Amino acid sequence: MTMQKFTDIQKERIINIIELKTTNKGICNCDNPNMRVLDGQYYLPLLSATYGNEPITLINVLCENCGRLRTYSKDFFENN
Repeated sequence: MTMQKFTDIQKERIINIIELKTTNKGICNCDNPNMRVLDGQYYLPLLSATYGNEPITLINVLCENCGRLRTYSKDFFENN
């Protein structure tokens, strides 16, 4: 795991991209709009090594109402 503090602008961008791609579905099942991007990027080296790729970088987003933790691939945000 590599700790990286996200800036407020990066956190806002991450949430905006998720909202854009999940239109009319809500980010969380409880429909709470308050999501928090957790600091730190996480890697799945064992899973990706199985497929012969580089480690998969993950970003975690937490619902501040129900505590649901959602994990997104960093690639999900790269082209937006």
